Amino acid sequence: MIATVKQLFIADWHHIKDQIKHWSHPHRWFTGLSFTLSIIVTIIGVVQSGFSLASLMSILGAIGIWGIAFTTKTNFFFNGAQNLTGIFVGMQSRIYGDALTSLFYLVSEFFGWQQWTIHRNPDGSLRIETRENWLLLAFAILFCGVFLGFVSWLLGGEHIVLDAITNSISFLAQIYQMARRRSAYYLWLAVDLFSIWLWALTGQWAVVAMYLAFVIQGLAGLWNWHSLGEEQSLQEEVTNE
Repeated sequence: MIATVKQLFIADWHHIKDQIKHWSHPHRWFTGLSFTLSIIVTIIGVVQSGFSLASLMSILGAIGIWGIAFTTKTNFFFNGAQNLTGIFVGMQSRIYGDALTSLFYLVSEFFGWQQWTIHRNPDGSLRIETRENWLLLAFAILFCGVFLGFVSWLLGGEHIVLDAITNSISFLAQIYQMARRRSAYYLWLAVDLFSIWLWALTGQWAVVAMYLAFVIQGLAGLWNWHSLGEEQSLQEEVTNE
């Protein structure tokens, strides 16, 4: 088991280095700057809040999100642990919608692992989906928002409307991410901005810092997924000719 996990980390490290080799100079500079800023923001949030479950959630989330940006399989280890801590932090803060969303994330990690294992290009890179149905997505967000808002209201939750909006988008963003859809990043950026507002209202500054770092990481991840998607499309065109 330990040997298998070690092999996964080694394979992901080589995968990351291979991606970076094909980047343009602006892409490298932007990602390097984003990585540095996200680490600084995460450290500031942890130092100001003191080490706690929320701080651990912030650290695990920062590592996991960078794993997604580079399409590594080992991101599921860190994101799964972050989701587990997120359940307890959400319950402690009475942000029940967020706690339910973290539970959903945790369960969906298994689906994501399967999808990211099966759908690979011949060179081993993740196969990214670029097709979208924005109207269907809008209806799904509305439906999830009403449902989550009702559940949070029944449980006597705080900031119900903002909580419902944030987590309804989160549900769809997670499904899209697990399904390897590039547009998940647009949804995540919206989620992160709403989440900064929501958690600032509760005074959980380590979590606020985590979501601010997520915004920075999300921009870098979107650039990388866009580049990978374009490269994949060009390869398909050459193959079909």
